[in-house]
Amino acid sequence: MLSAEVRQKIFDYSREKSYRWIAKKSKIAHNTNRKTRSNAGRQRKLNKADELKIKRVTMDRIQKNPLVNSRIVKNELKHNVSLRTIQRKIKTMDFTDEKKFSVDGPDNLRSYQKNDVATLNLPKRKGKDGSIMVFGCMVYLDKFYLTKISSRMNSDEYIKLLVTEIFPFLKNNIKAGEREKYW
Repeated sequence: MLSAEVRQKIFDYSREKSYRWIAKKSKIAHNTNRKTRSNAGRQRKLNKADELKIKRVTMDRIQKNPLVNSRIVKNELKHNVSLRTIQRKIKTMDFTDEKKFSVDGPDNLRSYQKNDVATLNLPKRKGKDGSIMVFGCMVYLDKFYLTKISSRMNSDEYIKLLVTEIFPFLKNNIKAGEREKYW
């Protein structure tokens, strides 16, 4: 990466001289001079490592508490980046979540929506059986895909669900410019 002084010299010379002349004078490759001139805008505040940190912090925060916002992520990162930048990065992430509902109640009846829990009399589970996955949801750029799952799933069925339903949803909704990131 070139220093600010070298970049400024390239900008000053490029108005009057050729890229090859500047390359000989500054002992920098002429393609570097050309790219420096064509990328003359403001330097990015986030590099790839910082973008990955945003993703990692967001995912860690969501594991602890699903109500996460860009201000929490910014405070945790301690970067001089605007909230809008963090919001844009979070918006490009895709999230999946699974919820298992217990059929017989050993989860303290949190999965049941009943006004009077005391009157609900259910048998206790004797083994590890008795839980089902009701639905799966995929969220990407304010669009979501909700699918109903009919039976208990093992890893093969889960992979089949991803391939047949979730990935086609993503392929159809990801912008054309972003597709090479995923496929």
